[in-house]
Amino acid sequence: RGFIYKGNSSKECSCHRTYRLTSRYNGIAEASGLPSYEELHKLKYLGETDVFKKLRSLPEQIAKKHLKNVLLFVTGGLRNQKTTSVAKTIYGIVTSGKTVKYLLFSDLIESFTKNETSDDLVSTDWLIIDDCFEGETVNFKTTYNQFYNLILKRNKPTIIVSSLSKYDLMNRKDLPSYNYDMLVK
Repeated sequence: RGFIYKGNSSKECSCHRTYRLTSRYNGIAEASGLPSYEELHKLKYLGETDVFKKLRSLPEQIAKKHLKNVLLFVTGGLRNQKTTSVAKTIYGIVTSGKTVKYLLFSDLIESFTKNETSDDLVSTDWLIIDDCFEGETVNFKTTYNQFYNLILKRNKPTIIVSSLSKYDLMNRKDLPSYNYDMLVK
């Protein structure tokens, strides 16, 4: 039944733990349009380079060092498997017992526009915002302060995913300017 009983105590067995955490990831994936656990493992994935290995080990490294204010930018061109890498990272976060909220930048900006943001964006252990600064239809300038304040309020790791390069983020005139140190950490 998922637990090993010994005397008056019980311990969750590894099979049940894997099933429970995989189900939790699949719930996040289904709600977010990410590949399910099964689909994730069937994908042709190039994630054995050093960059992908570092991203995958990030949650463990942050937990070991007890880091809190971590803001990570994952950048790269289209079709570079950023979202797949982030999905694998989310699975690692979920299996470590942490909570994660994944959403698209356009959905976040829309929730700001409608004043529908929730406290779970600040309180979740990990916040991952995908497709940042990419939508031409998103009027980011009007909601920049809300976005910036959200990032500042969080005292927990945040990952921002964008197909724009660090150079593009720094030099686009239609976006607010960014602190260079924030981008290179």
